[in-house]
Amino acid sequence: MASAVDDIERIFALLLSDEAMVYGHSKRLIVGERMTGRRVFDARLVAVIPCLLTVNGADFAGLGIVVLDPQTVRSI
Repeated sequence: MASAVDDIERIFALLLSDEAMVYGHSKRLIVGERMTGRRVFDARLVAVIPCLLTVNGADFAGLGIVVLDPQTVRSI
């Protein structure tokens, strides 16, 4: 049981250590792109994931993320 708890703590420690990097990247996007409102949540997504499947690709244009359109993916 203790080893399972240790494993969980190691996983969460890894995830939490990424939080500072994610915050810094999302803050740079928010400030650099002058994001407000719902766009702030978009910055968080962009900071966490390298690729996004969305029908609203224009919302993420120019933010340094690969945006995939469902129609394009379906044709592959």
